[in-house]
Amino acid sequence: METLAVIEVLGRNGETLRRERLFTMPIVIGRGFEADLALDDPYLAARHLLLDADEENSFRLTDLGTLNGFSIPARGNQRQEATVHINAGDSIRLGHTQIRIWRSDSAVAPEILDKSTTDTQGWITFGVWLLMAPGLMSLLTWVDATGPGRYGAVSLEFLTWAAAVLLWSGLWWVASRSAHRMTTFTAHGTVGASTLFITTVSLFTLNTALFVFDLYQSNHGVWSAIVLGACIALGVYRHLRLVSRKSRQAMLSVSLAVAVALIVPLHYTLKQNDLDKIGLMDIPEQLSLPWMRVVTGVSPEEFLN
Repeated sequence: METLAVIEVLGRNGETLRRERLFTMPIVIGRGFEADLALDDPYLAARHLLLDADEENSFRLTDLGTLNGFSIPARGNQRQEATVHINAGDSIRLGHTQIRIWRSDSAVAPEILDKSTTDTQGWITFGVWLLMAPGLMSLLTWVDATGPGRYGAVSLEFLTWAAAVLLWSGLWWVASRSAHRMTTFTAHGTVGASTLFITTVSLFTLNTALFVFDLYQSNHGVWSAIVLGACIALGVYRHLRLVSRKSRQAMLSVSLAVAVALIVPLHYTLKQNDLDKIGLMDIPEQLSLPWMRVVTGVSPEEFLN
């Protein structure tokens, strides 16, 4: 049988959920079981629209006396008249559902080259971030460490964070629907390493700003928790974009929930530890710039030498 038209049922973000071929016209679109194209939408009538072909190789839509009618987003969100003419590729919104109608001979987008085995740029990007993120953590360790074991501590810090990024990326790779593709691993690795780098730089910048403006007494822990939570949520969201096909709003909600679930217990645990140290001799690191060291009993000249 000859295909007269193809109807795509679209998701919230415009992605195609399913395609239905039409071999006869006109057809009835609605929520009823007798409809030729049945849509599960409580805002649709049992017989909502009548779709028919016109004489100019386009289509004609007729409202079958419904409460909510239909609209064409390209022409505005106003409710359309009882009968309108549409072209192939036009989207129609009816109730809370959106469909798109094509002719069987409509052109499609060109084929996309599959770079799953030849994505050299992805490997290079992953390698650069894998060097930058642990390298930054090692630099902070080098500033803080002293003594003969300084370089050993720096090397251990680099290897520890590199291994953590690889393990974290591997877990997301296993959870991915495309786990057999190495490009998925490099993509997760790039996200993990870049998130670590962004988090470190963000906290570093926050501590510097708090020191410069003397704001350590103004809920320093709260600001740190907010910045850390935002960075974690960003990283989880970017990972989910590679794993899930859910809507962006759903992935953003999950990312924020994960960040809150991690940050809130950590924040109150650190706060309780600070309360337990009241009365003890303790020099908090926040009293100095993050890239400076506090050395007791040494004059400026001796320190520089």
